[in-house]
Amino acid sequence: MRVGVIGCGGIGRWHATNLRQLPGVLLVAVADPDRGAREAAGRAFGVPALESAEALLTREDIELVSICTPPAAHAALIEAAAAAGKHVLVEKPMATTLADADRALAACRTHGVRLGVVHQQRAHSAVRALHELVTRGAFGRPLLATASHTWFQKFRQCRTMLNRM
Repeated sequence: MRVGVIGCGGIGRWHATNLRQLPGVLLVAVADPDRGAREAAGRAFGVPALESAEALLTREDIELVSICTPPAAHAALIEAAAAAGKHVLVEKPMATTLADADRALAACRTHGVRLGVVHQQRAHSAVRALHELVTRGAFGRPLLATASHTWFQKFRQCRTMLNRM
C-alpha cells in the first residue's frame, strides 16, 4: 500500500513514523502548505515534500492518504481524496458538522474508496470499562457526555522524565 500524508505537524509526523513500520506499507510523499513543516518531514522520512494536498492527490503512485490536518479541513480533504480515487485514513474528528460528515461519506461511497477514522483510544481498558457501564445502564439514560483525557500528556511527561535519567 503506497501512502501519502497530508499535514506535517505533530500528528502527521506520528502517522508517517508509524506507517513506515507497517509491513507492506510504503510512505511515498508528504504535503503541507507550511514550508518549514513539509521540508522537515520530507527530510526526516526521505520522501518528496509537496506544498499542497492537491499536488499529493494527483500522484498516481499513492493509493491511500492519511489526513492529519486541523479538523476544519478534514471533510473537504476526504471529498477531494475520494474524487481522486484514494482510500482515506483521517484523524478524528472526520468532520466538524454532520452535514460535512454526510458529504464526506457520500463521496467515499460514490467513488468506491474506503474511509477509516482514527480513534486510537477506543480499545483502551478505561474506555472499554466506561462503555460497559453505559451499556448496562449504570448511569441511567445519557443525555450529554463530555470526555477529557491526559493520556498523551502523561506519555509525553514520562518520556521527558526518562530522557533526563
